[in-house]
Amino acid sequence: MDWLFQADKEKLVILSHGLEGNSNKVYITNAAKYFQDHQYNVLAWNNRGCSGEENKTLKLNHHGETDDIHLIVNHAIRKYGFRKVYLMGYSLGGSITLNYVARKADILPKEILGAVAISTPCDLRSASHSLDERKNWFFKDLFFKKISKRVIGKELQFPNTFDVDKLKKVKSWKDFDNEFSAKLCGFKNSDDFYDNVSSLPHLPKIKVNTLILNAINDPILTEKCHPKEMVKSNKNLKLILTDHGGHVGFLERNHHHSFMERAALQFFEDNYDSHI
Repeated sequence: MDWLFQADKEKLVILSHGLEGNSNKVYITNAAKYFQDHQYNVLAWNNRGCSGEENKTLKLNHHGETDDIHLIVNHAIRKYGFRKVYLMGYSLGGSITLNYVARKADILPKEILGAVAISTPCDLRSASHSLDERKNWFFKDLFFKKISKRVIGKELQFPNTFDVDKLKKVKSWKDFDNEFSAKLCGFKNSDDFYDNVSSLPHLPKIKVNTLILNAINDPILTEKCHPKEMVKSNKNLKLILTDHGGHVGFLERNHHHSFMERAALQFFEDNYDSHI
């Protein structure tokens, strides 16, 4: 856990990074500085195995993992007495954020007043298929190389858990999830993985004010990742779809910070403004 503290311990924003990211990613450090400048305490946490120190268990983080963030939120409140807590997650971190406020809706600390999920694959199955499209070779290659190293590292920690030779034969992202991601995360296969970690089916349970910010030109997200109908039926759920922004981008001319930070701050402060 990496912190930026204010003298006043009233407001805290908790930042959750994306797949194979960490608290040093530019989108995290930029957001941390932005919220610090606006008198927020900031906590950027690292998922299991993402801080530079390998996790000692076979279990890894995934889109549906909510126990770790719940532990961190409660730790922060107990130790420092924050009275207003806000959550902000990116991509995988967005999925964790949405799953957390949805699946643990009945036991969320009362101090959590809002959540923002950015570039979030609410429907992981369709996003996974999207990664196999030719246009996404960069993302697929990047994620594949990083997670492959993770698989090899886990095989060294826990011999005979995986057949790492299959890494050379994997062609599709679903095949990778079927052979490795599902096993690393405690699921039977890729379909079991997708069904149990996607946030989309759980969004109706959300009881705190929550914003999803996605870009239509995001190369990874599909139409199924934009829960337009659920927004209509759950007053606590808001959706902003921009024409541009890509995947965790949202850069703007004439602004030092991105639209992501500005939209999140306004949402937290104003509790949603349709003119964002």
